[in-house]
Amino acid sequence: MKKKKKIRDFILATASIILIGIIIFCGSQIKNEVSQRKEDADTFEELASMAKISVSEETQTIDDLEVVDETVVPSSYEAGTDLHDISLLKSKNPDCIGWISIPGTAVNYPVMHTPLEPQKYLRLNFYEQYSVSGVPFLDHRCSLQTGNLIIYGHNMKNGTMFAAVKSYRTEGYLQKYPRVTLELEDGVHSFDVFAVVSLNKKDAWYDFIDGASEDDFNDQIQAIIQKAMYFTGETPVYRDRILTLSTCHKNMEIDRLVVLAREKSASIN
Repeated sequence: MKKKKKIRDFILATASIILIGIIIFCGSQIKNEVSQRKEDADTFEELASMAKISVSEETQTIDDLEVVDETVVPSSYEAGTDLHDISLLKSKNPDCIGWISIPGTAVNYPVMHTPLEPQKYLRLNFYEQYSVSGVPFLDHRCSLQTGNLIIYGHNMKNGTMFAAVKSYRTEGYLQKYPRVTLELEDGVHSFDVFAVVSLNKKDAWYDFIDGASEDDFNDQIQAIIQKAMYFTGETPVYRDRILTLSTCHKNMEIDRLVVLAREKSASIN
């Protein structure tokens, strides 16, 4: 009996030590992740502050355009909203091609593009250091001249990155935040959301980079509209440039939520 008791006590003691070790390890991992997410958020705030160009509420437009610190701004852009010096950001990291924002939401980040390293910024920050959040990035098959600009961003549980994109599952959210802004070196581009769609990551839409013809373009647009959770009724026409924001949704491995927007106005330097 004593031998059995000793064995049982040893097993319980060992199990307790293992359990305590697991708890300590998990606690440490959680603490590190929280710290990493805060560090990521601080980095983006610093970048936004460093590159900020303020457009005053007294801004006046001439022929629908105005130059603000050498950045061309369309008259549709909201006065009092910050813009960003893309050239400055590129001088810090040449992989940076622009800045994406959905005014009024937490989506307000630089955009990276590495054609030879498709997912380089999946888990790297702007300064190429490990990051849980990564940085939004343009599909490696795209260029700034392609007809469908596909930008990927993580759906972070703390509400950062493209977490706000999943809120477009609610129709009221689309009505409240109907515009996406993409700042590039050539100026500020405004896109109006026309559809919200839940897709499999292997959906044909992700292979639609440019319409080979008007018929091809129209077929792709009609196919994606048929799958839409919400559609505004504003159908893009051939030669319209599309912006696709993509993030994880439901089953993180295969499901994606995409917000599709058509370019409303572009101002070119």
